[in-house]
Amino acid sequence: MSGIFSMLNVLASSGGAGIVGIRGGSQLFFLTSALMTHALILLHTCWSVVFHAHLDRRQWWAPPIVVASHMLISCLTLFNQSDNPQYAISLVPAFVMLIIFAFWALYVSGLRVRTLKQGVCCCLLTPATGQVFVPAN
Repeated sequence: MSGIFSMLNVLASSGGAGIVGIRGGSQLFFLTSALMTHALILLHTCWSVVFHAHLDRRQWWAPPIVVASHMLISCLTLFNQSDNPQYAISLVPAFVMLIIFAFWALYVSGLRVRTLKQGVCCCLLTPATGQVFVPAN
């Protein structure tokens, strides 16, 4: 849902002839809006996985971290509202946070290095024949 609202705001800003950059705005507006939307959609997915996994396990320390990181990323986007937008201040932390929370979400979902190796080795190629092998369920 956040992606839809974000893209609707971008589309509303793009309406009309020559809106972007006409009053000294950045020419990178659409690119940074697309990247930020991408990061926020994936972050919301990871935040949901981490938040609910820890609530199910009754580990009360993790949900406040999720909420605080959400607030941090949301507040960093306010730097994009000025006359001289600082896109790097919001984009870089968003993608760093995305990497951190993606690994955290994968970890709480049960992904381990051992299971990743088994999945890659089992599903790609069998060493003896070199043919694609997909195990039956």
